[in-house]
Amino acid sequence: MNFHVNGSEAALPRATKASMFEPRDDIETKLKLLTRPRPDLARFCINVASLRKNCPLDNSTGDKDAEAYQHASGAIPGPTLGWLALPSELLQEILSSIDIASLTTLRAVNKRARLAVDHLPHYGAIVENVPDALRFMLSTGAAAYYTVPNLFDALLSLACFTCRNFGGFLSVLNCKRYCYSCVEVPLSIDVDSLQSLFEQPSVFRLKVILRLPGAYHRVGEGRSTHIARKRTPFLPRSSAKHAVKAFKKAKTAEHTSIANTETRKSIHYLESLLRGDGDMSMRFEAVIPFPVLHMSTEALEWGLSCQACQKAKVTSPSPSDSTREGTRLFTNAEYLQHFEICKRAQDRWARYLSQGGTLIEKSVPGQRA
Repeated sequence: MNFHVNGSEAALPRATKASMFEPRDDIETKLKLLTRPRPDLARFCINVASLRKNCPLDNSTGDKDAEAYQHASGAIPGPTLGWLALPSELLQEILSSIDIASLTTLRAVNKRARLAVDHLPHYGAIVENVPDALRFMLSTGAAAYYTVPNLFDALLSLACFTCRNFGGFLSVLNCKRYCYSCVEVPLSIDVDSLQSLFEQPSVFRLKVILRLPGAYHRVGEGRSTHIARKRTPFLPRSSAKHAVKAFKKAKTAEHTSIANTETRKSIHYLESLLRGDGDMSMRFEAVIPFPVLHMSTEALEWGLSCQACQKAKVTSPSPSDSTREGTRLFTNAEYLQHFEICKRAQDRWARYLSQGGTLIEKSVPGQRA
């Protein structure tokens, strides 16, 4: 997984008026000097090396395969081709509506099925740009709940699902983007905590997703490491909310009172988990670093942090957002907008210009770089 500052046209701001008149070299220098990539944030997630080892992809296709597919696409439908002999536009529409897990199974049927899936435009973009996200979806079982367009839409989007800042992580719980700070907000609860609550599991359908074994760095003070050894299930909070409603509805339909002590305690416990109470320290097990794809330039951006904000350990006024400035990621264009309101970054740039194109760092006692 490569984290880098992209020097393509995607780096140019679209909404920052001041930078419209700034030389291209100055913009690239500013990004290089004042920002830094944050591969360190990925250490809280699954190790991509183990992911690649345990979930290899066979999506590489050569020129011969491409020629074979083009030939097969124009071939006269025969009895052995079945529904794969449909017109390519109709076939692509059908395949795009199938979940990713089923598409993966379909690829294993025969060569023509594999080529038909691999040549879906959005599928090819996913394999080429974010193969680790595809591996993560397949390994956790989340691929059974989302289609290729769902994942591709997330790849093109920028904003965190919660706060609308740039989201550098993809959650398999809902196939949405989240920023670092919002990942720390509870997103899931254990299935094991629900099993004793439901006497009729057929009343609702739980979206069960499996955790992956591995070493995860804990978030917060101490930064200890959590070793996950089993593929234990967890489910999205939204599914749990539906489960609570279905549970209460089922009890009402059965004319069974939910006022008895044990049932009431169980429901209150579940609802407390939904509010975010309890141990929710391992939320990064459900996310993976995720770039944004700029279709116009085919460039990827993984996100950058403001060095000035990070070094100064700036905190947000909001109590629930206390680490946002230190860990917030920006796209190149967003950072240039941030630069216009960040006095520390402006001071850093001014020192660089006043020192003749070099930057001598100020030493601040007790502050780590």
